[in-house]
Amino acid sequence: MNKKTRNVLSGVLVSIASLFAVINFAELPAGEVRNFIFSTALFFLGIVFLALVTVSLIKLPGILRNSLNRKKDQSASIADPDYEKPQAKSDNEAKE
Repeated sequence: MNKKTRNVLSGVLVSIASLFAVINFAELPAGEVRNFIFSTALFFLGIVFLALVTVSLIKLPGILRNSLNRKKDQSASIADPDYEKPQAKSDNEAKE
């Protein structure tokens, strides 16, 4: 197992054990514990969602630019039959 994965799993298990110990020690009602866990999970999912949206907004212009550049390169090679001839010549010379 990857080191980062082990670290994340051990952190999650330690947090679960800590919550269990606090709940048993403080004798909290089940309703309060359920609300706390639900609100914490909702908060965590909100953070993950916002992080995904932010990364997508940052990466999207680069992805679009790269795809447009690939389309331009492909259209140039199709439109100009001599476009790939120098490459083919150098490949043949390298084989000899």
